[in-house]
Amino acid sequence: MQHDYFQLLVQAAQRGRKNSFIDLCELNAKKIFTLCVRMLTNETLAHHISVKIYLQAWENIQFVRADTAFEVWLRSIAIYTILEEIRTKKLSEELKLTSEEIPPATNDPLEKILLHLPEIERAIYILHEMEGYTYSEITDFFTNYDEQEIKSSVRNIRRKIAMELKNEL
Repeated sequence: MQHDYFQLLVQAAQRGRKNSFIDLCELNAKKIFTLCVRMLTNETLAHHISVKIYLQAWENIQFVRADTAFEVWLRSIAIYTILEEIRTKKLSEELKLTSEEIPPATNDPLEKILLHLPEIERAIYILHEMEGYTYSEITDFFTNYDEQEIKSSVRNIRRKIAMELKNEL
């Protein structure tokens, strides 16, 4: 039922109905913003990147295939956009953001640890452990890593997190 509703909204958006696209964005806004904050660790930057993601999605809405869930399609745009920002720091520099800015407030010990991981490690961990991507799928985003390197990274990150959590308790 929900899939049908999303399909109707996508089809209407593909015909140029902006309100349908806005509805799609609103239905996914929390998930996309949370992904941005987790990976970028800066709410201001996450907000700007979220806007960029939705603009890219609107510009490319005609390419959403009927056999692809809109949420999956949008998340892939989000991940590529976030990783591009991590690589280039382009928007961070334009906004004059620094790493000294206060990271998002959280009481979750795991989230606190994630905030302090190096960017690439944090991204790999979030994609695998929180977003449910397979090792193979992650290599699509990180073309300079093979599947074994991703697996090894995830194992090492899990160890780091376990040690940090142990120290927290």
